[in-house]
Amino acid sequence: MKFKTVIKIIIALIVLYVVWVVGFSLTAPGYPREASVEGMLRTSMKVFYRDCGRYPESFTEMASTTSVCPGWKGPILTTDELIDTWGSRYLYVLDNINAPIVISSGPDRAFGTEDDISFGLLIKKEEQLPVTGQ
Repeated sequence: MKFKTVIKIIIALIVLYVVWVVGFSLTAPGYPREASVEGMLRTSMKVFYRDCGRYPESFTEMASTTSVCPGWKGPILTTDELIDTWGSRYLYVLDNINAPIVISSGPDRAFGTEDDISFGLLIKKEEQLPVTGQ
C-alpha cells in the first residue's frame, strides 16, 4: 500500500512540474516566439541559399515575387512574418564575413539596448541544401 502511495505522489509531482514548465514557457515574454521565428528564418535561409548560392542581402529579397537570382523559386516568406513579439520589425544585417544576423529590439522596442535579442543564421556546411541555381 505504501509503495502505491509513493508512486502516486511521484506521478503527481511530475505532472505538476510539466504543467509549471509549460505554463512558464507560454508566459515568458517574447522568447518562445523568437525561438520559433529563428527556426522559420533558418529554414528560409537554407532555401534561399539553395536557390541562389548565397545569403540574401535583405529580408525584402527573401519576400520578393520577382527573380533575385537565376535559380529563384521564391518568395520564401512574407514581410508579415518579420515582426517580433513586441510589434517591431526585425533588423537583418550581414556581418564582416557576410554571415546573416537577425536582431529584435526586444520589449523596449529600441535597438542597441540590453534587451535586444539576436541570433546568427550562418548555415553549417552539413545543413546546406544542394544549390540549384546561381
